[in-house]
Amino acid sequence: MKVIGYPPIVSDPSWNSSNITLGDAVYAVIHHFQLNPPNVMEILDVNLKRLQESLSGGGGTKNNSAASSAATMPASYQQSVANGSSPLQNGMTNEKQSQRQQQHEEAAVTDDEVNTLIPSIPASFPQLQSMTMSEIKHLLNNESAFESFIQRTPEVITLNEIKQSIVDANVGTAQSNILQYKEKVDRQSIDITTLEKELSSKLSKYETLNIDRERICRPPDGKETVKELNRAKKEAYRNSETIADDWVESGDNIHEFVEKFMEERILYHTRAAKAERLSL
Repeated sequence: MKVIGYPPIVSDPSWNSSNITLGDAVYAVIHHFQLNPPNVMEILDVNLKRLQESLSGGGGTKNNSAASSAATMPASYQQSVANGSSPLQNGMTNEKQSQRQQQHEEAAVTDDEVNTLIPSIPASFPQLQSMTMSEIKHLLNNESAFESFIQRTPEVITLNEIKQSIVDANVGTAQSNILQYKEKVDRQSIDITTLEKELSSKLSKYETLNIDRERICRPPDGKETVKELNRAKKEAYRNSETIADDWVESGDNIHEFVEKFMEERILYHTRAAKAERLSL
């Protein structure tokens, strides 16, 4: 059976924004058809059509079932019917978010409503009346035969069809959600991969800089310091000798020569004193 005219199921965006669960939508449609049965109904589903044909002879039973279903409806739903509306009609005429929320509350599912959809336990099995005693004993003694008999009963068939319909609806909803969010998830996955590579690169740079920091902040070794001072002392001595040789050859201003020469020699003696002090 195909239902049209119910806004929450017109399209996928409408369903996703309706904030109505699948069970509430199914119950709202069923309640509407119980109170307002269609004049012309064409069943498209093969399983439901076969089920309808098997139950076509029980008109009185169906009327009693509909009456008991109406009697067990929640107070909120009976109030909406008394006001001349139903959950389905509310969904058709009210499309604002606040009114959809009110419809969702009015279509709240109770245990009694669930029980009206699940087939009741039969008081008798007419199929057994046409069986012989040997066939009945065979059912009682053969577990597989008994299970096969139970699975062929109309109540179990109806229950399995309801279960399969719910499974199919859940699969459809899950696939719709996957298609809806797949692009977003893929994009976020690419962003995460990029950030992960950047993090690895920055961690590598940090480790290199941290090694340099530890080397710089580490207290200097005494022997290495003395060795470095001796090297620098010799360099200062060579510089002072070079200044003296240049002045002898050029004969430039003596005051400039004395100033440069004394600067290098003071540096030489300072480094020599430090090296000697650290060697003690």
